Amino acid sequence: MTINKSQPALRFYFDYISPNAYLAWTQLSELMARHNATVELVPVLFTGLLRAHKQMGPAEQPVKSAWMSRNIARKAAMLNVPLMPPAHHPFNPLLVLRLSSVEMPADERWRLVDVLMRGIWAEGVHAGDEAAIRQLLQDNEFDADDLLAKANGDEPRASLRAQTEQAIAAGVFGIPTTQYADEMFFGYDDFPYLEMSLSGQDPINSSTQAQQWLDASWTASSQRREISEQKPASKSASKPAAAPIEVWTAPTPNGWKVAVLIEEMRELGLPLPPVTVHTVDLMAGEQLQPEYLAMNPNGRIPFLKHGDKTVFESCAILQYLAEQFPSPLLPANESRWQVLQWLYWQAASVGPAFGNRQSYMRYMDNVPDEQKAHPLARFLAEARRLAAIAEQQLEGRDYFCGDQITIADIAIYPWFRGWKWSKVDMTDRPNILAWMKRMRARPGVGRGLAWGAPEGEVDQWSESTKARYAKGGASIATENES
Repeated sequence: MTINKSQPALRFYFDYISPNAYLAWTQLSELMARHNATVELVPVLFTGLLRAHKQMGPAEQPVKSAWMSRNIARKAAMLNVPLMPPAHHPFNPLLVLRLSSVEMPADERWRLVDVLMRGIWAEGVHAGDEAAIRQLLQDNEFDADDLLAKANGDEPRASLRAQTEQAIAAGVFGIPTTQYADEMFFGYDDFPYLEMSLSGQDPINSSTQAQQWLDASWTASSQRREISEQKPASKSASKPAAAPIEVWTAPTPNGWKVAVLIEEMRELGLPLPPVTVHTVDLMAGEQLQPEYLAMNPNGRIPFLKHGDKTVFESCAILQYLAEQFPSPLLPANESRWQVLQWLYWQAASVGPAFGNRQSYMRYMDNVPDEQKAHPLARFLAEARRLAAIAEQQLEGRDYFCGDQITIADIAIYPWFRGWKWSKVDMTDRPNILAWMKRMRARPGVGRGLAWGAPEGEVDQWSESTKARYAKGGASIATENES
């Protein structure tokens, strides 16, 4: 290991989601002062490291999570540093990571990271709530509007992705990690060993036993790699994750589900392959043409092709993509089943009730009113029943399954979003209204809703579009989506 004794340069890889990163942060300034070291702060996405190294996060392992809670509390007490459970955990750290990736002077970045670390872990600020972060920045004399505008731009997103990829290439597998020369020191617990190295007293360098161990370990590791490379590719290795994705869709509730999911995955910085979108003209009956039916015998939208895999049915597509590109949108721990039950609740209950209510209310002009009366009343009652269930589920929650968006929210939102169009009163459902506002404010949701929509008609159809849909509405209502 090459050592610069004059002024050692360190790199500190971190993600705000880790309490260990916070504990390490509280000790970093003193460590720098003791060794006259400089530190480059490198925000990275912890979930990106987990995916790259095929690991589970501590929160996804109940036994480890329980141990870690006591371990963190013990270390905080030993260090005499404040520790308050954050408002929500695990939380989505993307906003604060992007804030920390905005271009700025090094001393200003240091101050910003310090304010965010202490705000989240010592004051209980919700890291995923832009309003809470805005207030925290304002309280600490930052230009909150300017910083947040920059953080939501393209450059911090690209920087965060690049930093995460560079960290993976450098061998970073967890956070926090402090790099000194060509060696990685993982966690706050490795700080004593880092200080030994900074002092030129790393016991590895003077121990024959340690060197023999390292030589044997690397030899065995090398042999394992060689054996692995000689093995035929496993079935799991043939997964088409890197293959391009094609989506056939239209601006309808079920079409929006897939569009929003893909845009939310982009927001998370997931390594999606190129995505080609084919907008299907439902009014022209393109979904019933032989060339479309040859791909998708169900003759509806949306439809997905990914490598040699094809998937129809919107909720099946959501689950497929979420499993192909793992993220908190479909957790890997026990809460996965919470998400899936609400996903299929939408498919089995919400879609049919709201969809049929909308069809009879808006499109079936050729059906006599007396014949529509019973289905209209029946589907209204069912839609209202489902809204009551959703209102109760959202009590005390930002999203259906906790404080983070999942594919369940993505599936339900497009149907609830059209409550005025379906004439299903939601004005007495404050939790649903707040959740819908929260969903619509997300950049990924906004971009997804724009897929295939006429310009300027993402949130409100023009009179000409309304007339066009009404004119051919009967066929649209019965033949277009799944």
